[in-house]
Amino acid sequence: MADVGTDHAQLPASLVASGHVPSAIGIDNKPGPLEHARRTLLDVRVGAVELRLGDGLTPLRPNEVATVAIAGMGGARIVSLLQAWDALPTLERLVLQPNTDWATVRGFVARRRFALVTETMVTERGHAYLTLVVDPRADVESPWADDEDALALGPELRVSKPPAWRAWIAFERRRLHNALQAARSAGASDLSALEAQLARFTKA
Repeated sequence: MADVGTDHAQLPASLVASGHVPSAIGIDNKPGPLEHARRTLLDVRVGAVELRLGDGLTPLRPNEVATVAIAGMGGARIVSLLQAWDALPTLERLVLQPNTDWATVRGFVARRRFALVTETMVTERGHAYLTLVVDPRADVESPWADDEDALALGPELRVSKPPAWRAWIAFERRRLHNALQAARSAGASDLSALEAQLARFTKA
């Protein structure tokens, strides 16, 4: 596997040490994080993790890894990195954890005809974290590609409604309600976007 934006290389080190993968590549576009990553690998005594300096997936060769993980970045940034690499369909799996712009990432997956294998959500310290597992080889049409509710709320999550997702929905309802009230108090003229968002989360 390869971990793009590896920072301290904790993910590839853990996966190799636990035997989940035989080897891994940690990629970062700055020398500083790679120095931290080298110290991590020395501390845990993992030798099957290679570190590479570069942007996105460009340091990888086609068919070199089966899985690529990109976590802890904005959704637009993740999409830009994926769009820049022509060999995506040679991968077996993408594991994507966007911090923002979830709908943007889901839309990219649908437009590229990748299969959404699963999506999960966890909450920690009041923050919601989304993870998408994607098969780039699938070449399938997503029935939710043009469904704005599905892109925003999650085509699988809005059906299964796990506890973390329900907590996130409740938080967003409160946030949007408060934002709408504040905008009305301030005399804002166009509230249609906020009202539409609140309606989406209210009916979820």
